[in-house]
Amino acid sequence: MRIKMVSPMTRLDGMSREDFREYYVKQHTQVGGGFPGHIKYVGSPAIQSANGDDPPFDAVAELWWESVDALAAAYTHELWERARADHPNVVSGRIMFVVEEHDILEPPPTGEGVKYIALLTRADKQSREDFRRYWFDEHIPLALQTPNLKGYRACPGLYSANGDGILTDPREVSQFDGVVEMFFDSVEAFNESFADPFWDRLRTDYYANFAMGRVQLLVEEHLVFDKITD
Repeated sequence: MRIKMVSPMTRLDGMSREDFREYYVKQHTQVGGGFPGHIKYVGSPAIQSANGDDPPFDAVAELWWESVDALAAAYTHELWERARADHPNVVSGRIMFVVEEHDILEPPPTGEGVKYIALLTRADKQSREDFRRYWFDEHIPLALQTPNLKGYRACPGLYSANGDGILTDPREVSQFDGVVEMFFDSVEAFNESFADPFWDRLRTDYYANFAMGRVQLLVEEHLVFDKITD
């Protein structure tokens, strides 16, 4: 189990998706990244929504940390201010929250293939504990049967990282209750899988046991650095 911050973002108003991708991958991800306790950084531009149309976000940043306290300490680091100062050049909005990461089916190496991301919320009156229990004990065994699946990662939500939420005591809870990451060899392999009737079983189980308002998109990972495997 590892700690990471997940940050879905939308591009600057009036900026094309192509220009956003170019700037985000080649310039924005190079700002900062040297914080103490920051052990891995992956920036993932969006490719499409799950249905193949425009994605709900333009990229998802993932930043791994030695601990939640290490992330909180970074908020007072000058590199954080440098990264924030670059946002008006590329980002119109973002959400930041902290999750714990569990590799259920070992994913392929970072950057190989594509990754489906779903942001999950629990059902009305469903406790966080019951949400997590059903997800891990019941839904994941079904999801592992997904056609063309190459990896599965479950990331229960912990804390909000917006504003000063990570610095308060107690810390503010995450805006999302979990993040699903499912890995496929290619966009074509994902589209073929998503069109398979098996996904109807996944949707039926999901809608019956979680909130219906999940957010789905397909991304392409770009590794900035990795001190975990170095």
